[in-house]
Amino acid sequence: MKTKLLLLTVLCLSISRFSAAQTPCTAGELRLVSVQKDFPCEASFGTTTYVNFVSITVDRRFLKTGTLEWQFRADSVNGSWQPVSNSWSGQGTESIGYLYFSTADNGEYRVVFTDTSTGCKDFRKVPVSVFPRPLPSIGVDSSSCDGLLLGAHDANNPSGSNNTFCWNPDYSSFPFTCSSTNNYYLFDRVGCAMIVGNASVIVTNEFGCEGETYTSGICNLDYMDIRADLSSLSNVFCANTESINITRNSGAGFIGNWTFQWQKDGTNLNWAQSPTIKPTTSGNYSCLVSNGNGCTKNTDPIFVTVFPRPAATLAPAGIVQICQTDTLTLLSNTTGTNTYEWYRNNVPFSTAGPNLSTNLSGNYKVLVTHNFGCTRLTSTTKVSKYRTTISGNGPVVFCQGDSVVLSSTTPNTASWQWQLNNVNIQGATFPTYAAKQSGLYRAKSTSVAGCISYSNQIDISVNCRAAIETAANLQVYPVPSSDLIEITIPEGFRNHSVLLLTDISGKVLSGQDISGNTTLSVSIRHLDPGIYFIRLQSDNSSATGKIVRL
Repeated sequence: MKTKLLLLTVLCLSISRFSAAQTPCTAGELRLVSVQKDFPCEASFGTTTYVNFVSITVDRRFLKTGTLEWQFRADSVNGSWQPVSNSWSGQGTESIGYLYFSTADNGEYRVVFTDTSTGCKDFRKVPVSVFPRPLPSIGVDSSSCDGLLLGAHDANNPSGSNNTFCWNPDYSSFPFTCSSTNNYYLFDRVGCAMIVGNASVIVTNEFGCEGETYTSGICNLDYMDIRADLSSLSNVFCANTESINITRNSGAGFIGNWTFQWQKDGTNLNWAQSPTIKPTTSGNYSCLVSNGNGCTKNTDPIFVTVFPRPAATLAPAGIVQICQTDTLTLLSNTTGTNTYEWYRNNVPFSTAGPNLSTNLSGNYKVLVTHNFGCTRLTSTTKVSKYRTTISGNGPVVFCQGDSVVLSSTTPNTASWQWQLNNVNIQGATFPTYAAKQSGLYRAKSTSVAGCISYSNQIDISVNCRAAIETAANLQVYPVPSSDLIEITIPEGFRNHSVLLLTDISGKVLSGQDISGNTTLSVSIRHLDPGIYFIRLQSDNSSATGKIVRL
């Protein structure tokens, strides 16, 4: 419904005077009383109704104690005045406002002053005209690969004639993007919960009344808001170091059956079918993107200049074993004008050329850099030195007739030769040997590559006669333990005896005279976790107990 626009102005009526019938009332009680109307449009938003503001201002210097009230008549000629809500009493500068107006309330209003003490009255008239405010709504008129076509519709003016439209696609950015005639807007953003997607519109009708509405969570997952971006600021880089990524202007992801086909110079790259590509050669790169619902778009091409990375090899490769006194030469590729930075155990080792000689064990690799600045790291070569070691399975101090088994577990060994006091033991050519005599034992081993290594030495001591050795075993408690152990000394060892603590190889760690003791407490707090032996030794006998350190 349209009504004719009426200009609303501030109305100040002249001071009225009382008639002869009102004598003895004093004229001029409404002197300096002004009435002002604001917001002449019927305001509504959804189900909420707002009000037009009408204010009355008086000067307490001229207004006696009394009351102010509103009166209304729809027919300005024959209608009678009827009181309406909102009245005021007292003196001072005050206002009466927030009268609820709709288009049905068009008519003539007046504010009436009544002097409380005399009953005298005076009034000022206020004509009120209320125009309909637009009641807009936003709907999706159509969806396309380029976005959503939003339409603004005015319930108070379905045809939209004489309306103007101010669109704000983000609801938060200012100023609005305004169109004087078009009630449609192409919304090129994505919503649907995860992504902010709001659009608002302000509709102004021919009376100058405005209505605003907005919508949120606008959903168009098919919208092809795609672009290709370089991961670097420069389009000149080394192969496989920078990428070109497909992203969406809205920040939305790729939900559903999106497909990607990269092209170089217009030719499909069959190996490149993901949102990201790392170019290996120079050229123009673009990507044909489809969302699986009939929407397809090709990104603008991006030209890149790509330098190849240098070849980087290292020989010998893998695990290499050398002899103790040998030197190994590592060889890298020599193609092109390159620089070489060698690493040993991930620490820069040398900046020598493509070859490196070393006699140190470790993990070696080399970083190759060509004259364009591109690099490549070789694989790792592990260098170790051939070295054999031996160990025993029990005490190295024992009586005649006992033995201890010595063994070597060095890998890549082709042959062994056991020696006693640096002299070959005839027939002792196996990885293990049972030592029964006193002396220094070692193993001479030869690797499959021909390296010769002499092991560590183990000192064996046979210092009592088996005929007089006691078969007794020591009673040790508790086993295992991490603190103290208690040893019960057998009767035959309570005079002139020595207690020896050895490791599993037979190496003596400590010793003490225990003469006169029947029990003994020994601390093992200082020992590392493992297996140890306690050995009691007298002039003609021995006894052994086992310790397990937690």
